[in-house]
Amino acid sequence: MTAAPALLALWASSGAAANAVDQAQVVVSTTLKDPQLLSLDDLRRQLNLFVASQVNVISVPIAWSAVAPSADQFDLAPYFPALDLAREKGLRLLFLLDTSNRSLMDGSRLVGRALPGWVAQGRPEILGVDFQRGRHGLDVFDSTHRPDVATFYARTIGELQKRYGNRIVGFAPAFSTESEIKLDQEGYVWQGYSDVAVTSWRNRVHRPDAGPPVPSYNNMLGGAPRAEPGYGEWMETREDGVAQYACWAAQLIHSKGARAVAFFGQALATHDAIYATGTVEKTASCFDIAVFDYNYFDGYQETLDPYVVPLLANYAAHLGYPQVWGGYYFERTHNLAAAFEATRQSLALLSRQPAVRGMEMGNLPWAASVPPSRALQIDNFRQLLRQPQLRQRYRIGLFASKWNTYLWHGNHANDRDLLADAVTAAFAQLSQLPDVEVVVFGESGLQHLDQLGHLDAIVAPHQTVLTDEAVRSLTTYWQGGGKLVQDMRWGEFTPDGASRGAWMSKVFGIGGIHWITEEGRFRYCDRSVRLRSQPRMYATAAELSARPGATVLMPDEEHPGTGLILRTERTLVFGFLPQLVGRYADDPDWKAVYRTEILSLLAGP
Repeated sequence: MTAAPALLALWASSGAAANAVDQAQVVVSTTLKDPQLLSLDDLRRQLNLFVASQVNVISVPIAWSAVAPSADQFDLAPYFPALDLAREKGLRLLFLLDTSNRSLMDGSRLVGRALPGWVAQGRPEILGVDFQRGRHGLDVFDSTHRPDVATFYARTIGELQKRYGNRIVGFAPAFSTESEIKLDQEGYVWQGYSDVAVTSWRNRVHRPDAGPPVPSYNNMLGGAPRAEPGYGEWMETREDGVAQYACWAAQLIHSKGARAVAFFGQALATHDAIYATGTVEKTASCFDIAVFDYNYFDGYQETLDPYVVPLLANYAAHLGYPQVWGGYYFERTHNLAAAFEATRQSLALLSRQPAVRGMEMGNLPWAASVPPSRALQIDNFRQLLRQPQLRQRYRIGLFASKWNTYLWHGNHANDRDLLADAVTAAFAQLSQLPDVEVVVFGESGLQHLDQLGHLDAIVAPHQTVLTDEAVRSLTTYWQGGGKLVQDMRWGEFTPDGASRGAWMSKVFGIGGIHWITEEGRFRYCDRSVRLRSQPRMYATAAELSARPGATVLMPDEEHPGTGLILRTERTLVFGFLPQLVGRYADDPDWKAVYRTEILSLLAGP
């Protein structure tokens, strides 16, 4: 899970919003966490380290309880020594308006929570409810506590604007303990089960006595998912609650003439999807800046993938967020040099994504011998970000589905998030194609393909689930002359886990499917190739037979009527995940096969 956004931010302003920086520049920023608990000596020491590392923006959480310990008290003075000192050193300020249940720590000692105790005193119904019926933090579905939050926002924003003026970058709602736009949690127990939320869902599904599903790491990718009637509507209900609350908070910020900033966790990944991360598709019109954090430690292991942040940034841009920051978080980083190298590679890719104005990073060892700004080659990122992007010959849509992550309940079978890996690897390979622009979009984009501009093809990596709307949109796109690419799966389940059957077999020319778990030998480009067994996947491949009009491009040597790749005039099917297959000395470059066949489809009639 992504930790609170202790951050290193690089921001090149477009000048389009209030308080924008006058000229394109790189901003290096880190969080000064709970400065009201630090001594002046500690403050000076930290700020000096930041400035020595070329930091020029700090992110500061303003804990509600620290400024309003009782209903009739309000005083921002505990923050002024740190903020005044930061201003003296030329630093800009980004404020997190923290109304969450986050722990306030003085070293290792718990001194309180960001949410004041008086807010819920005598009215526990305003607190969020988790699936074990525990209560903690404010319930995003509750409206009765909003006047108190609105007062905190108005007084805090007003006084900070008066004192710090144009030194302020913006304000971010922080109603979850990790300061992200999502449902809150305590450990691995998450919220969204208050009476208001459950009633809203029951009305949606017309089942007045039903209990809502609990997404809880209990669907394992590979077989059929556990069917849960109403699950799709439940996830939509959870998203709507978070989105409405986030947009209400953003409106409070905008009403004071300030910019609203949203922090998001790793969308398009199953391990965070249980917190309704698909909410990101419903809040683009509410925020001026969207920040997407990628934690190199996902709760299971450290994965240094340079393509994740560029993928998320591309996705956010095509959702319509005006400005996008890519985020990197160094939790439990075992090899800092390797993490820096992955981040440098990622920044070069990030600079080429639309709407990107910078990046942010957290949990860095600021006292390291090599300043992060030098280790990450920030000057290079700045130059790349300023270069104009050339128009490409082809535009490929990459369908990145929130429902694909929702259906499997945080699946981590075979020690990996295969669904997220397939999308990220597809993005990586498509991004390497010459003369190709990649357009990442989700369900909301699929419903409005005309707003994305002309797409020469749509690629759907390992797409196990499709909504009825998605089926209609993809069918209409294909019937209108569009080209479709799939690998291994193609939407055989609904969001509730019910089977759709082989609904697109006719379109893709699939006559039959035979799953294999062992290695096999196939013919490709007049040579024998071996596809080894894939121990980190639930199957090695699906061997496909062709309908009339389809061609088997990689036939099985022993059963030439079946194979791994099918092609029609406007569709391409991979029966495996070539973008994820590793290469041995005597094996073909499977990723090159993936790129070659997609380019061939694009170049065809």
